[in-house]
Formats: sequence, structure tokens, C-alpha cells
Amino acid sequence: MNRRPLRLIHYEYFITEDDAKAREVFLKSGFGRNNLKKALKRTLLI
Repeated sequence: MNRRPLRLIHYEYFITEDDAKAREVFLKSGFGRNNLKKALKRTLLI
């Protein structure tokens, strides 16, 4: 199996599991996914 090294580019920490699940649902929605992509593009200059 040929696997290249991976680099962590985004990390979020939540105090409660409910907050984490709400964020996950948001990021998996169309608006949330686009929001994250735009943020990463500005940060990583992809």
C-alpha cells in the first residue's frame, strides 16, 4: 500500500458532543461545505 504523508490543515475542538455534532451537520450541509472550502482556499491559497 503506497500512502503519502498527510498534513493536518483544519482542526476544531468542542467542549460538548452536542456542539460537535451540530458543527458536523452544518459542515455536511451545502452551505457549510462551501463555507469551509472558501475559508481553506483563502488560508491555503489553493
